[in-house]
Amino acid sequence: MKKLYLFFPLLFIAILSQAQISKGTILLGGDLGFSTYSDKTTSNGTNMGLIPSSTKFTEFSVAPSIGMAIRDNLVLGLSLGLGYSNEINNPDSKENDYSIGVFLRNYKYLGSRFYFFGETRVGFSYSDATYDDSTAYPTHEETKSYYVNLSFSPGVAYALNRKWQLEVEFPGVLSAQYIHGQTDYLYAVQSAPSNPSTQHQENSEFNFNTSLATNFNLEVGLRYVIGGK
Repeated sequence: MKKLYLFFPLLFIAILSQAQISKGTILLGGDLGFSTYSDKTTSNGTNMGLIPSSTKFTEFSVAPSIGMAIRDNLVLGLSLGLGYSNEINNPDSKENDYSIGVFLRNYKYLGSRFYFFGETRVGFSYSDATYDDSTAYPTHEETKSYYVNLSFSPGVAYALNRKWQLEVEFPGVLSAQYIHGQTDYLYAVQSAPSNPSTQHQENSEFNFNTSLATNFNLEVGLRYVIGGK
């Protein structure tokens, strides 16, 4: 009977130990992201009253990463990022993004194979955005931007088994960043297509924001677990 009494606390301890992401565990994987948002404006048209207009954008991203648990449930890692976005109404408007960052992720076991995690990330990003429209003025814009950012992202992970974790993350819920950008404009008119004028502009800014205030972002990731108990 005493052996039976001892069985249950030992079983409970075994379950908790399996729920831990133990020190030395390596996590390989990444995130696949998709977001969509729109800008709506209303302008006055001659003899037509108010004219509403809407611009829609879509964005895709992939971010492979590798991390190691430096202690139980605390993972330090490196991530890379590639992204692409475009304006649905104007296929000639597009943006390419590249990033590298270091992250620290803290896991909290919730039970039933679910984990809550919070991730703090410091990163550097570069983006190249172009806009072409022969009916607009200017007819061409290209903006190159450099970002240094600090962000916090919460999420939930589910252990499919001992080797695979499926996760959902809300990236950049809170973020602070420094941005330096430079834009080149090309002004061309039909009356003088071979003699366009150009303009160069540079700017820098620092801002703090939350992504929930402007648009909805969601990333789904899959991680492979190596080692651990």
